[in-house]
Amino acid sequence: PASGAAPNGGRQLAQLFVTAWMCVASRQRQVSAYELLAKLCAQYILEPVPGEERLAGAALAARIWVLAEAISHRNASSLDTTNWGKSNLGSFGGSRLAGMSATELR
Repeated sequence: PASGAAPNGGRQLAQLFVTAWMCVASRQRQVSAYELLAKLCAQYILEPVPGEERLAGAALAARIWVLAEAISHRNASSLDTTNWGKSNLGSFGGSRLAGMSATELR
């Protein structure tokens, strides 16, 4: 943009994605839904998918936006992260990040 400000399209899409992700989780599963989303974002930021080298900049930026919006949602909703690493995260459960606490992930 002419003003030098960063475009907001990525942030708005990330907000929409996080809102949709959290809306499909029942009230009882909100903490687990947030944990899974944050850990998936972290995994794909730290361990990019092979073959995505050409999309690295855009893909990395999108994942960072989603993680930032997920954290904003957690803060706004006061979601508790003290039991991270103890939830059943489905097929993601076998990853090295699945058992990490929030402190370890930071």
